[in-house]
Amino acid sequence: MKIALRAVLFVVVALVASTVQAQTPRSGWELEKMIGSAGEDPVSSGITLSGWLLNGNQVFNITVQHEQGWLMYGRKFKVGRVKGTLTGVVGHFQGAPWAAPYLSMDAPLGTVAGQEISISTLQWPGVFLWEPKGSRDDGKPPNPESLYAVFLTSYQVNVGPVGFVYSWLNYLDEPWNRLPGVSFTQKIRHDFSVTASMTYNTNAKKWLPYIGGTWTPGS
Repeated sequence: MKIALRAVLFVVVALVASTVQAQTPRSGWELEKMIGSAGEDPVSSGITLSGWLLNGNQVFNITVQHEQGWLMYGRKFKVGRVKGTLTGVVGHFQGAPWAAPYLSMDAPLGTVAGQEISISTLQWPGVFLWEPKGSRDDGKPPNPESLYAVFLTSYQVNVGPVGFVYSWLNYLDEPWNRLPGVSFTQKIRHDFSVTASMTYNTNAKKWLPYIGGTWTPGS
């Protein structure tokens, strides 16, 4: 039931955003992109729905999953050839509220053999108000850390449609998790693309498959 309610809320937000965009195509909040995905990667698990809105350089995001969801608000910026997004985020995971800053940056490096080369990074530290349910009920001793912190740092090299990513995730008192992966993005039409990826979870010693579709109505 919770998943259905979140999905309905997401659709309502998307429809409102689309209406606003149609009425005022070059002013106010506009729908930048919508993403629907299944599988796992460093920040997604299960079915995920995410919508991004723009108003000038202001950015707003709402994301819902089966175990978590968040709201993000901040600004896009550009320094030379580097484009970035800096926001604040509030959300919940397994019944535990959390808050975090969020920084992403990417920069083009040029073209080699007709393929565009770029690099990008994501820095996402966060703090829980209390320990999420999955960690409290895992049968292990209580978390000895005084701060319920999580930190995701990620670096990616894109060669045309192929992305090579290496991430590190520190979740509460668990050891640092190394998450190398590779992705491939295929454009289906001018405003819709599909991305598939495989990420290796070093701590769990298993591969995480992911597939998602991105709709960008303004492209």
